[in-house]
Amino acid sequence: MVRAILILAAVVLTSCESAPKTLPAAYSSPEAFLSALKISASRSMNEYYARLKAATDCETLPGICRVFTARGEAAKEMALFYHSMKTRFGDAGGRAAQEMISGAFSEQYYALERASVHSGSGDLAVMRIGEDIYRLRYVPGGWRVVQAPSLKTDPTVTAEAMEVLAGRVETVRKGVAQGQYASVGAVLKAMERVFTPGG
Repeated sequence: MVRAILILAAVVLTSCESAPKTLPAAYSSPEAFLSALKISASRSMNEYYARLKAATDCETLPGICRVFTARGEAAKEMALFYHSMKTRFGDAGGRAAQEMISGAFSEQYYALERASVHSGSGDLAVMRIGEDIYRLRYVPGGWRVVQAPSLKTDPTVTAEAMEVLAGRVETVRKGVAQGQYASVGAVLKAMERVFTPGG
């Protein structure tokens, strides 16, 4: 339960706000970059993905940058969904939303807790977050992501799937706010369809 609460806090704490408008495009060291990512995740997963994107060479890696944007929007929608559930159904709604958020983001959040960086004396470094391996390079201004992890599907397909997911969560969230669901159970069924391929 404590872990679930930590994940919930990381997702909802700044959910009603956008990520900071200005995030560094490079860092003084790979370790400083990882530390900044962890701090962002402790505030919101939306900010976490925005920070990753800001430090990535999006000109050469446009697909993965689109994935970061889509994942950030999905995180924001889940956070807004929590607030809608809490407002509409009180503590019971908040707890139900908390469980969904924990399930959706726990893997990424705990992978970040165990993340590491490996760098030598040169201008290349590796940052590992769970199964994702990012290659960093020192460029004028600092360290940036120059090679993103290989996704199981094409980045465009992954991003489009996340964009669809965010849109479906938004539809349910607005339905909750407008009183279209009579109970928490009805919302859970709707959200189950959201996360079921072809649902």
